[in-house]
Amino acid sequence: LILSGTLTSVRRQPISIDPTEAVQQYQMVLTVRAECYNTHTDKPLWSESIQRYGIISGTALRDEIDQAILIAIEQIVQDIISKTIGAW
Repeated sequence: LILSGTLTSVRRQPISIDPTEAVQQYQMVLTVRAECYNTHTDKPLWSESIQRYGIISGTALRDEIDQAILIAIEQIVQDIISKTIGAW
């Protein structure tokens, strides 16, 4: 099996706004195009776009943003593992 993936987007999306219209929380959304290729059959086992997110405060600094991105990456990795085991 060959696993490959490409990060196609990273975006900050507001999800919670207070009465003064200030953003209280954002999602840091990561999208990855991933594929698992079966080298024995010369065909993809699965191929799809996977999107996950971590939540940050409206006033998040770099450390909080990085942590949210790591959470999203961990979720994407778990999805890839589950999809590969399920399709195998």
